[in-house]
Amino acid sequence: MSMPADSQLHMKMGTEESLKTLMRPHMHHAIEPWMAQVGDTEKRGLLRLMRTAHTQPGGIPIDKPRRPSWIPTCATQKKDLSSLPTAGLSMMQKSASSPALR
Repeated sequence: MSMPADSQLHMKMGTEESLKTLMRPHMHHAIEPWMAQVGDTEKRGLLRLMRTAHTQPGGIPIDKPRRPSWIPTCATQKKDLSSLPTAGLSMMQKSASSPALR
């Protein structure tokens, strides 16, 4: 079963960045041939290795690039509604049938 295209792209990008971080610069030329030869299992294993190195104290910080449109709406700041103190007052009026509220 193959992964969706965006998942494959994400795994490819993460694997390449992990290899660039883990390998010395003079070996970066070997990344593309290696990527062409290995399968998803090896790529996932490398990502697990990088995640382990990242979570250790003094590990390697690698952030996932995110577009602003990828941020969930629950994580965005809500608009300040305190500037609308009269909203709904026209709907909230006393009832003529309740004498205790007069």
